[in-house]
Parts: sequence; structure tokens; C-alpha cells
Amino acid sequence: MALDLNLNGADDPFELEPATLELELAPQRLPAYARLLLDVLSGDPTVAIRADDAEESWRIVEPVVDACSEGLVPMRSYPAVSSFEP
Repeated sequence: MALDLNLNGADDPFELEPATLELELAPQRLPAYARLLLDVLSGDPTVAIRADDAEESWRIVEPVVDACSEGLVPMRSYPAVSSFEP
């Protein structure tokens, strides 16, 4: 994985210098979802949200879902395959 950045120059902060941050990830024995399930089954609390966070999320999202279901929000549809041309 690599991330290209433009950093302020050492001598002139208005001159940008490119830099690349690179990371090589270790090979994984299990797919990501299998690791998540193992963490859940072992009781790892970092892979879940608290109940009050879940309730607050639904409080925010539910009116939007209801409005979409009732046809109150105009939804645009796009073809499954489209090309982007700048």
C-alpha cells in the first residue's frame, strides 16, 4: 500500500516536495470477515459499537429510510455500467 503526499519544502515552505509513504502488509491466514467473526466470538469489544451508538445511528438514519420508502425523496438512478469522462 502506498500513499503519495506533497510536503512543504525544507528550504521554502511554498515549494512542494513529493513523498511516498509505503507499507507492506503481512499475509493473512484468514479473510477479513472470518477474522471479524473470530474477534466477535472471543468477545473483543473493539469490533462492535455500543448500544447507545447504534440507537443514535438509527435515530438519524430511520427518517431518511422512511422518506425514501414513502417516495418523498427523489432518487436518481444510474445505469449499472457507466463511464466517467472528465
